[in-house]
Amino acid sequence: MAVAVTDFHALCGFATTQELKEVLRTVPEVQELVGKEESRKLLSVKGQDGGIGMERLEMDSEKIPVGEKGWKRENGILVNGVARSLTTKEQLVLSLEKQYPGDVGVLAAFFLNFVKLNPGEALYVGANEPHAYLSGECIECMATSDNVKHL
Repeated sequence: MAVAVTDFHALCGFATTQELKEVLRTVPEVQELVGKEESRKLLSVKGQDGGIGMERLEMDSEKIPVGEKGWKRENGILVNGVARSLTTKEQLVLSLEKQYPGDVGVLAAFFLNFVKLNPGEALYVGANEPHAYLSGECIECMATSDNVKHL
């Protein structure tokens, strides 16, 4: 569990299948990363079975469009000729790309839940659940496990 001491941002757990489908439909860089066949498989999954879609994806890090091409969206994008604002996740990925230019891990933000906590709020992180603390300060409370170092 992480208890926010200041405003705190984190990625925790896989996004729902519905959210992953929306990303695949609207972010060509992610569709390129995942590949047409894998994208088709996920888009055909029924329901909103959080994480199931992500578990089905197979990606090749050589395909990740970061670095040379980069993630270069600015204030908005065109979708079928119509301008729209960037989503929270797209803004997050742009921010991460600025902090960590060329790092393939920035696109992981599209596949995970983005959580914002106010001071005093908490986030539970289950065993083997992917997570990353992005900004702010927290107190992490953990039981004894392979993730805990006793001094």
